[in-house]
Amino acid sequence: LDEDHLFFSIGDVSDKGVPAALFMAVTKTLMKGIAEQQLVPSDVLSRVNGELCQGNDSSMFVTLFCAVIDLKTGTVRYSNAGHNPPLLIGSDGACRWLSLPPGLVLGGMEEAVYQTRELSLAPGDRLLLYTDGVTEAMNLAGDLYSDGRLLRQVMDNSQSEPEALVENVLESVRLFSSGAPQSDDITLLAFLYNGDKLR
Repeated sequence: LDEDHLFFSIGDVSDKGVPAALFMAVTKTLMKGIAEQQLVPSDVLSRVNGELCQGNDSSMFVTLFCAVIDLKTGTVRYSNAGHNPPLLIGSDGACRWLSLPPGLVLGGMEEAVYQTRELSLAPGDRLLLYTDGVTEAMNLAGDLYSDGRLLRQVMDNSQSEPEALVENVLESVRLFSSGAPQSDDITLLAFLYNGDKLR
């Protein structure tokens, strides 16, 4: 957004195929245009939701988490529209799910209300965002990868660089699935806060 503020988000669209891809493309375009107005995250979601609800005859929707980080202070303001909670990984290796405000999926209901919450990152803290294609990946026996398995994998790699953390989780999902066909998109986003910058 400017030299000191970075907007980031992760989302997952319902359904599959070309219509779903187009719906997500529209969502991304709206997010970018509205976020550049430097609104609080809940207002960004509210405005994007209003636009997506217009003429949404197919009843598609998007789950989405978005946030703005102040790179100078480590303050993160975030909001949520029905997406999975990110994992907060402390510089000491402690991991916990980020507490999310309630929020309906985007495109679901025009009157949906969103909230903004805030957390402070210290140097060395990490965030891992993901889609449910990770936790709902299945093996040949029909078992889910699960939140618990993701948490254990992240705890085992809590001091890894962001790129390595993402690769470790992806490899863990691949090994767990052991050849079972992928049923959903898998997306991960990780970053490490280093005082006044990310990597």
